Amino acid sequence: MRKILFLLVSLTAVSSFGQVILSENFGIPTATTAIASYTTYQSTSPIIFSGTGSVRSSSSSSGYTGASAGGNAYLGTTGTAQYLQISGINTSAFTPANINFTFGYWSYSIPTTQMTLQYSTDGTNWTNIAFLNNTVAGWNLVTIPNGTLPASSTLSLKFTQPGTTDQFRIDDIKIFNVNPNCLFALGTPTTACNITTYNIDTYSATIPFTGGTGGTFIVTSTSGTVAGDNPSSVATGNIIINGITEGTSISIHAVGASCDWTLPIPSRDCKPINTLPFYEPFPYAGGYALGTSQIWNNISTGDDITGVVPGLTYTGLYTSGNAVTFGGSGNDAVVPFTDQTSGVVYVSFLMQVTSTTGITAFPALTYFGGFTKSTPSFLARLYLNTTSASQYQIGIDANTPATPPAPPLDTTSRNVGDVVLIIMSYDFSSTILKAWINPSNLATFSTTSPTLTSTASTAFSDLGGFFLRQDASLTTPTMTIDEVRIFNNASYFLTNTQFNQIAGFKIYPNPVSNGKLFIETSINGKKSIAIYDTLGKQVLNATTSSNEVNVENLLSGMYFIKVVEDNKTSYAKFIVK
Repeated sequence: MRKILFLLVSLTAVSSFGQVILSENFGIPTATTAIASYTTYQSTSPIIFSGTGSVRSSSSSSGYTGASAGGNAYLGTTGTAQYLQISGINTSAFTPANINFTFGYWSYSIPTTQMTLQYSTDGTNWTNIAFLNNTVAGWNLVTIPNGTLPASSTLSLKFTQPGTTDQFRIDDIKIFNVNPNCLFALGTPTTACNITTYNIDTYSATIPFTGGTGGTFIVTSTSGTVAGDNPSSVATGNIIINGITEGTSISIHAVGASCDWTLPIPSRDCKPINTLPFYEPFPYAGGYALGTSQIWNNISTGDDITGVVPGLTYTGLYTSGNAVTFGGSGNDAVVPFTDQTSGVVYVSFLMQVTSTTGITAFPALTYFGGFTKSTPSFLARLYLNTTSASQYQIGIDANTPATPPAPPLDTTSRNVGDVVLIIMSYDFSSTILKAWINPSNLATFSTTSPTLTSTASTAFSDLGGFFLRQDASLTTPTMTIDEVRIFNNASYFLTNTQFNQIAGFKIYPNPVSNGKLFIETSINGKKSIAIYDTLGKQVLNATTSSNEVNVENLLSGMYFIKVVEDNKTSYAKFIVK
């Protein structure tokens, strides 16, 4: 393995496949959205998206190299042909013979009349582009011959449904410039975590290449250390970027032998899978973005689910930490846990609807949380049916989609401002989803009749996460969620020690009066420690191999400590005198 010359640079070139002029994969829409109203495009100003179609997450792209499997532009007919137009594309710096144009193309069936593809340099006069039509249903990659698109600073593209009943989708639109004298090419990158812990970890990226040895190449990266095979002396090999901080996207740049390639590599998270029983008291400061924690993953786009102070309380239930809040549309977050395939899996949490501002039409039905598979997919769903500005109903459903028909709803109307305890379970044997809402006896809830039940028409093969979802501004009220517990034995619900995942975990003395807090565990290994005050502000962050933590600089009052040891986490409250 030869080390490649590494220069850390800030790249301003457009990304991917040589010099990229346009790259659009339509992001990950949280709901079907009109093209003109959608905001999560990859391409920004001066690129403008318009049209009468919509951006959707259904029928995600697949089956071709580079399929992004996220959102796509849907073109159907509502009596008139729908279209997608992309304006503001600048190809003026490139030779038409070197301009490559590809896109993913989906048709519901073998269409009787194909979609129309056109370009314009003035937005008024349009020229048809010939392309290889779909001969089978599903996704295919369309490659437009070089020399088709002109050099223009005001280029527009238009994809038009022909006005028939045929349905089409477009994804992964790429316009890029490649020098025909360049034989060197970068392949599809792969990433792998170097280690997975509750701390901030690093990952590595491997980028295959072909066509090396044609000259001297310099390979640089915006982050990490460049290693692997040297294309200056190796014809086919792998460039490796080591030590990239998780959550960081990078871009590599390869120059040499008439080639100028830039390739973006999306960020990789290295977050562990949480074991059961799991306890989340949300020890995060107000405004903290939940998806940036090492416990939760963002699975969509938009505004974040954020920390809020103080947390919720409920009679008879041990509580600690703060809470999170969300409302309207935005990012969804999932907490992954060890995949469950048998028995009964439970989740419990406190919930408070704090405002219905923005909801103008009642009733407003939406789902806001539930179980997922190990690969995020909304399955067992929890619903809110906001019936007025001050009241709502709770529902569940084990079937997708749930509307229509409406999911089973509790007949009791809850008030905005009420703190509600929800316990939900799924039984793999009976395929029944149950929910207990404010059960009268917390210790024996599982032996009592549930408030709601729903039987899955198709049994779940596995469950591996719990999600929180922001649907839309007109349906999702402002909510606070707290005290999430996930467990597979009903007796764990009130046994708080079961949620201390570190074996033998305890802290002492409590209260602390001499500035020394001691942490004891069965293995007494290396620990990551975070301490928060009652406002959710982190006041101490340390890593130690000893059992002693110096807290003499903390003011008198109550604090919350989070300890991570051997990929397991425990929480506790303590007081400083």
